[in-house]
Amino acid sequence: DPTAPGVRLRQRVFDPLVPLFDGRTRLIVAPDGSLWTLPLECLPTDLGEPLLAQYGISYVSSARSAAVMHADRAPEPRSPAHGPPRSSALVIGAPDYDLPRAASTAAASTAAASTAAASTAASAALADSAFRFGPLPGTRDEACAVADVFGVEPTLGAAATTACVRGARDPLAVHFATHGFALDASAAGGRLAGAPLLRTGLALAGANARAMDGDDAGVLTADEVASLNLRATALVVLSACKTGLGEIEYGEGLASLARSFEAAGAACVIAGLWSVPDAETRDLMTAFYRRLTPECGVADALRQAKLELWRRHGDVRGWGAFVCTGAWGPVTLRPLDAPGAAALG
Repeated sequence: DPTAPGVRLRQRVFDPLVPLFDGRTRLIVAPDGSLWTLPLECLPTDLGEPLLAQYGISYVSSARSAAVMHADRAPEPRSPAHGPPRSSALVIGAPDYDLPRAASTAAASTAAASTAAASTAASAALADSAFRFGPLPGTRDEACAVADVFGVEPTLGAAATTACVRGARDPLAVHFATHGFALDASAAGGRLAGAPLLRTGLALAGANARAMDGDDAGVLTADEVASLNLRATALVVLSACKTGLGEIEYGEGLASLARSFEAAGAACVIAGLWSVPDAETRDLMTAFYRRLTPECGVADALRQAKLELWRRHGDVRGWGAFVCTGAWGPVTLRPLDAPGAAALG
């Protein structure tokens, strides 16, 4: 239907650029403003299929970053003299959101005071909004399936705390299967209006046991993420709702959780722009990792997984939320300093 809203939107924001492509179908997009919240590949063609069927689209924070970014990123090997091997992956899923505060605080007792303060501020905002995180049964199965791909044990339930994220040793890949949140500027009575990175984050173990005093182990904010050292991390997958959303800063991009993982050093981040049922998310992620090989890069693997779900379910709401930002090509996802190390696949 040429009068459908999606078609009209495509005609305004995408079609004028097509002549510039000169027949190319692999697109690297550096959005600005509200375009950060629009996955172009979901827009329908005149035939009713998504642009995804015709174009491979991924995103970068800026045109400058695209010019200097390497599609293939592998961390340097580490000699035995520099400590134990890197972990191949940290896979976190199905946190115990109702973990008692005493237990979650003890798990996070080694956290730095600055990150604890950031976590507490976000917890206060969530507490004021009377927001509670409900169980996501599919995230346990998803985390176990992803962990099996990497040959690691998943971090689940009471163990899925902010402390385990801060204590991760140079993970080559990080996968979160949990709730994400993105509060508006009015949250907590507007006390965090000027701090967008404190209003978005991930819910981990103890998230429902929030309190307004002391440390809190249940909330990992974008502010905390930006201070992590993920320079050896090739891929972060935020299999959670609204992890790609944040405050739009015109000319500067989006102050979001995904952007914070990039700032921490992660080469590529996959994040969600809206809420997706956990069953559909699990199916998409399973299809994505199944296709991620040394020959098939991150963006192409995600595209193929989306195409599979589109052909199976059709509805864009079930597969279109997740977008790839950063390095788009093949990545090495096995520890180069581990015995028998090889790229994922």
